[in-house]
Amino acid sequence: MTVKKIWDILSIPLPLRRGKPDRHLIEALSVHSDAMVGRWEEPTTSPPPLSSMLSESEQRQLDPLLELAEQLYQSMTPVQPSVDFVRALEQDLVGSARERMMAAKRVRQVVLIVLAAVGSFLSAAFLIGIAIFVLLRLRDRVRANTLQSMTG
Repeated sequence: MTVKKIWDILSIPLPLRRGKPDRHLIEALSVHSDAMVGRWEEPTTSPPPLSSMLSESEQRQLDPLLELAEQLYQSMTPVQPSVDFVRALEQDLVGSARERMMAAKRVRQVVLIVLAAVGSFLSAAFLIGIAIFVLLRLRDRVRANTLQSMTG
């Protein structure tokens, strides 16, 4: 959900600049939400206070939203996926990776076979070309010798 949608839901007027939400307000809300989520992860550094990022009027505008966010945070508990879900997800991901690798291997094999066939065709064409060249040269020599013996 975007910040704009949250503002619309709560009927809080969103300050706009050139028709878009004010960038520094979005950054302030992002810092606040990161700080709340960081409580679960016990961060080693603390984010800057909102008072350093916002004016008093902006803080008053955001207070209802921040209070709602606090209430939601306090009422929600972190959820860990079940071991079965994690195991099934891992198997699915590994299976997908294997399938992609096998498909890539099949493509490489087909390309190799096609290139080998083209190479064989070109080699055969080259040998046939040499044979034709030699036969034509021999025929020309035989004709030249025949003409020479007749005139000779």
